[in-house]
Amino acid sequence: MVGDAPAGDEAIVNWVSLAHTRYGYSAYGRAMSIVFPETDFLRVKLVLAGHLMVSSRGSTTRVDHSAGSISTGAVAVESSPDAAILTYLVSKRLLTEKLEALNDGPALGDLDFHHRLDLTTLVGQNFLHTMRSMLALLSQTEPVAPAGLIEELERALITALLIASPLPTPSIATVAAKSVAPARVRRAEAFLVENWRRAFDAELVAEAAGTSPRNLFRLFREFRGYTPLEFLKRLRLERALARLRASGDSVSVTEIALDCGWNSSSHFSKDFRDNYGLTPSEVRRKAQD
Repeated sequence: MVGDAPAGDEAIVNWVSLAHTRYGYSAYGRAMSIVFPETDFLRVKLVLAGHLMVSSRGSTTRVDHSAGSISTGAVAVESSPDAAILTYLVSKRLLTEKLEALNDGPALGDLDFHHRLDLTTLVGQNFLHTMRSMLALLSQTEPVAPAGLIEELERALITALLIASPLPTPSIATVAAKSVAPARVRRAEAFLVENWRRAFDAELVAEAAGTSPRNLFRLFREFRGYTPLEFLKRLRLERALARLRASGDSVSVTEIALDCGWNSSSHFSKDFRDNYGLTPSEVRRKAQD
């Protein structure tokens, strides 16, 4: 939304599209307010100059040389007059597949990253370094880089983003598997993902997995390092974390606790603090900052 643009204004926007990712550069020469609709891509905003204010799902992030923004839905962007903007789009489907491959576990729902990407950390700097390598490769005109090399760097950049980003929620199980889990474990996890609101029933979960409750618990301890019930609790905690970050003050902590499977807010708060090191109220305040 620019209103009546003065004569002589010039905007520069360039895009490069690869198999799973897209890269955009834009510079408008004046303050701009732009709304981008939700797509099948996760959107990362960085700046080469100036700054941005990026708003998505009730959260606003200042994008400058110390931080980028991550969004999985529609976003509103307010740019400074001198802003030079780098936009990185990556397929949500590919991100989910990469997370599942890295953690050997099923995806627990749609990706929902915390919106601020800290670029001052070691992993944040590694992401920037990998991004610069990709941009340098794409900028070459002679000789043209082999397609295989570009694809490998494309996947390396996705991995660097996942490592640098705050944990997506809901996410896959955070305890890494000791080895490749058998199909019975994966079927049980998939059943719990689909039925996470239901009361835990060991017989029902074992039936869905195609084994006995006793054998299922043995397989979980051997290949996952936790029980099916612990997996369900972690899943519910991640659902609750996503709700706390996204709901603002419109839904109470008690309502979220009850909706996510707890009988009381006090038990929920204890389990939440034991898992994340913060109370539900503290997480909500941080999401609103």
